[in-house]
Amino acid sequence: MLILSACGGGGTGNAGSDGKGGAAGGTPPVAARTALLISKAEVAQTHLIPPDGLNWSIANSAPLTLAAQRDALVLLRLGSADVQNPVVEVLKDGAVLGKLALTPPAQLPPSEGLDTPYGSDLWSLTLPANLVQPGISLRVSASNYDVSKPVAITVGANTELQMQILPFVLFGATNANTGLNLDNERVMHMDAAAQQQAAATWPASQVKVSNHPLGQFVADAMVIPPKAGAAAYVVSSHHELRDGAHLIDTANDLAYQIHLANGEMAMNRVTYASIIAIDKSVQSLNQLAWIGGGVSVIGSGVGAGGNTYGFLLHETGHAMGLGHSNSEYNDASTRKFPYIAGSVKGSAWGYNMATREFRNPRMAPTAPRFTWCRTNNAYQLDEQGRCYRKDPMDDADSGSDPKYRFSLFSDFNTARIQRWIQGQIKADSASATGLSGWDSSRAAWTDYTPKTGHFAAYGIKQNLPLSQNVPVHTIVATYSNAATAGASRFYEPVTHQGNLIETIDPTVTAQLSKIFPYTQNGSNPEYMWYCHTSGCDYTLRVTFSDGSQIYRVLKEGFRKYSYPETFDTGVDDPLNGKSQRSWAINIPAKNAAQIRKLELLDTPLVWRLTPVQISSARVVMSSSY
Repeated sequence: MLILSACGGGGTGNAGSDGKGGAAGGTPPVAARTALLISKAEVAQTHLIPPDGLNWSIANSAPLTLAAQRDALVLLRLGSADVQNPVVEVLKDGAVLGKLALTPPAQLPPSEGLDTPYGSDLWSLTLPANLVQPGISLRVSASNYDVSKPVAITVGANTELQMQILPFVLFGATNANTGLNLDNERVMHMDAAAQQQAAATWPASQVKVSNHPLGQFVADAMVIPPKAGAAAYVVSSHHELRDGAHLIDTANDLAYQIHLANGEMAMNRVTYASIIAIDKSVQSLNQLAWIGGGVSVIGSGVGAGGNTYGFLLHETGHAMGLGHSNSEYNDASTRKFPYIAGSVKGSAWGYNMATREFRNPRMAPTAPRFTWCRTNNAYQLDEQGRCYRKDPMDDADSGSDPKYRFSLFSDFNTARIQRWIQGQIKADSASATGLSGWDSSRAAWTDYTPKTGHFAAYGIKQNLPLSQNVPVHTIVATYSNAATAGASRFYEPVTHQGNLIETIDPTVTAQLSKIFPYTQNGSNPEYMWYCHTSGCDYTLRVTFSDGSQIYRVLKEGFRKYSYPETFDTGVDDPLNGKSQRSWAINIPAKNAAQIRKLELLDTPLVWRLTPVQISSARVVMSSSY
């Protein structure tokens, strides 16, 4: 930051006047200087946008603004060519927060892949994160001009995004038989430069790419639920899959359950299950299987797929609320994406703060598809026949210079990601509840108290954590109500530092009474609809090395929605997906006691049972350790 001050001369002070007035010896009048004109202003973190942000009028749009406390590029076109030593003053509430010298147009950052410069007459500077605050404005002064009028800058929340990589290491995959370094795969082989590029891609104030607290999900075999009219089956090698998508779907379902169990469904965290599997039919040292797809439930915060950055970008885009851009553009009911065929034709130029380069919406000249795309009618062309990139929600690969690991989102989709991040709850050690939510009316993060809606039909206290970063055991199970051979099992439990959400111990009468599913004596139990979403018929019993035990109701099963005592149709049909159910749950890890046995107890209509009936219930599945 350049801090400027005025300096005086060293004369005696009487050269211009004798202090007696008069025309001959008086001080000549000082000519008023012209105020400097800012003829154009743009700011950028991920895209070049007007100072007040970008807005759209189509369905499901969101404004794109700067995020607070993140470096921002400022571009200014000044109305005078002879300006000398221009300086930007950052103002807030009438005070000057800082002064920064502008860099001349000749030193404007370059464009990706030696592309066309963004401009030839733009002065620039990087506004440091500490000055990017709601309520700021910028004005420019110069040696030979008076100060300009201020330009107000719209700045949103200071947000955080935690991108958590959870490798699914399957079928005995090792460093030796995959050619990978599985330790590096905990963050999808991202070195520091790749992580900086990732952080520059997503529109949060801070982006942290990390290994999921679970570490890795390791399984020598996976149960594939009933699909396409076929029964559940067990695979221990990729070549045994009837369809490669089956494994991706299953991994996504388990990752979703793990995300839920860790209290992260409403939080500013995304979990990506990066699948690393081997094909034992391959007769060579490297048996790594190609995982050629991905899947996510839109807005869930969870995705799964291959361990490439294209799949990561695309599936986590879904996880943060995005659909397929081409389909959204062509939506017959109402257009949900503004740019033709899911491309970025019409989107603002991008800017990558990690590489300090502009990114043209057109494909970079050094991109692998730069020439090929011109004869492929899936790409939009400009008047000179040059291809526009596709939004990553249509195609997330091969439109960039090879040094870029991550494609360029459209400004429109970036805005929607920004909205998703800002709308999530974040962990906050300064909050009385350990959680904070963004209060747009106050433009501030405030203490957030989890709320239980719909009588806990979809979880207690929004499935947000009551305890954070504590020792837990994560237990994952899948169960076949149709008794399909091999389709019921516990996966290996994992002990780690995680979170605990509120669950129900059915041996504690006070807890069990909360989930009684009907009004009693004119009073509604606190969690009355907890069992209305598919029932409460199974209880997990965990036995530890010190002889202690824990019981927990497993929410959901095979009942009809809203009818907790009526089985749904198809739940005993081995060919029907409704006959398979998976769960994940975190339980406290205390006193260094190790898990010795996991048991799934058959406790139908658990709210009717006594503690004795629960503890003596039939065991339908067990695993010892």
